[in-house]
Amino acid sequence: MKLSLFLGSQLLVATVAIGADMPATTTTASATVETQTAAPDPAEAPAATDTASGSEAVCTLSGNTRRVKMDMSQQKCQVLYYKETEKPGIEDKLWEYNHEFDKCQQNYSNFVEKLRGMSWTCS
Repeated sequence: MKLSLFLGSQLLVATVAIGADMPATTTTASATVETQTAAPDPAEAPAATDTASGSEAVCTLSGNTRRVKMDMSQQKCQVLYYKETEKPGIEDKLWEYNHEFDKCQQNYSNFVEKLRGMSWTCS
């Protein structure tokens, strides 16, 4: 059996062989693993206006405007969608999460990317 464990930047590997007629053996080794974090690619992230309470993307296509807003408080996060041209003043709540801000951010980003994939220009 081989086990790999990361502790910070250290990789620890242990190999253990156990059988009916084999003595237990353990071999350990350690190596430093360097990780690099690439700078975020602006083309991959939705262009948005960031505020203390969330983010907002404004998307346009053929004279129509859509807004996608991520609204955060200390307890919850919600992704809101506005069809400004077709339904002015109407808010659609796409997602709401309690204390799951990463999932909320991911759904917000994915939805903006979905609009871009349908030829909307988002800023």
